[in-house]
Amino acid sequence: MKTDRIFVFLLVVMLPMSGCFEFFEGPGETLHEHIVQNSESENNENVSEEEETEYESDEPNIQLEVDSNGTEPSSEYVYVNGTVLSGAGEENDVTVEIAFEEEYFNGSAVGKYDRMQNNTLDREQEISDGDTFVLTLSIESLMCNTAFNQTIYIKIEELHENGTVQYSTILENYSVVIPAGESDEDCNNSSGNNTVNSNTAPVVTDVTISPLEALQNDELTCNYNVYDADGDTLVVNVTWLVNGIVINTDWQSDTLGSAFNWEDEVECSVTASDDQQTSNADNYSITILPESSFVSNDDDELPALGAFGTMAAIVAGIFASGRKDE
Repeated sequence: MKTDRIFVFLLVVMLPMSGCFEFFEGPGETLHEHIVQNSESENNENVSEEEETEYESDEPNIQLEVDSNGTEPSSEYVYVNGTVLSGAGEENDVTVEIAFEEEYFNGSAVGKYDRMQNNTLDREQEISDGDTFVLTLSIESLMCNTAFNQTIYIKIEELHENGTVQYSTILENYSVVIPAGESDEDCNNSSGNNTVNSNTAPVVTDVTISPLEALQNDELTCNYNVYDADGDTLVVNVTWLVNGIVINTDWQSDTLGSAFNWEDEVECSVTASDDQQTSNADNYSITILPESSFVSNDDDELPALGAFGTMAAIVAGIFASGRKDE
């Protein structure tokens, strides 16, 4: 009788708790194995959701500006300026590299470090939205006996949190003109990444201003000669400066008319471009003279005297009168 009561008690206690347990079926499956399998299944679902979320991010949108793109750099260095507009988020997971050869991107860490030391590769890491950067390459090691066009390769890469590559893009639409150097070494164009540029820059010579002895109200004319060995069509840029300040609004005007001041320094600076290269500037300057003290009447009359001439005439008359009285 006591045993029956104990059984009934246990049954009453265990029935409400039966909803807390998940019964499993499977031959030979223990409770521990069932719990582990369910846990692994839930983890896999979470990983899949995380991976799916990672791959939904946008590709980095970076605004690039290459100094001297398509032309000869003004110094030994080429500068690439960049601004991350969007797509990188705030994870600091975007890297930008630039190089003169695409194969440099595949080098080892030591190899890339060496190239960064000699300025043939540069890199900016851990970039996020809104970040700006400047990358630099040197053209000195590329110079040979002929000018040529050199491609600049730009690699943009974004990584996942686990270090795997999410996006990778290599741009090839930028280049610079490597000028001919003083070396007699032939250019190595075997890779096909650069093309020989036989174009010669225009030359500007014999710049002068007329009239050479210009007065304050004279109209000035800039005279010059331009020459291009390739026979290309040239665009001439004439810049007028007065006392060092640029004043012309029409950059191709050979004349300048203005009410100048006495002793103004007027300069004419001329460059020429063949749409590939621009010549060095050639310039010439003059000093404006004051208006003449003599104002002509007509061809049959003597010139009118100025104030100084009038005083001189009066003094001469007094002196002559004194001599006559004696």
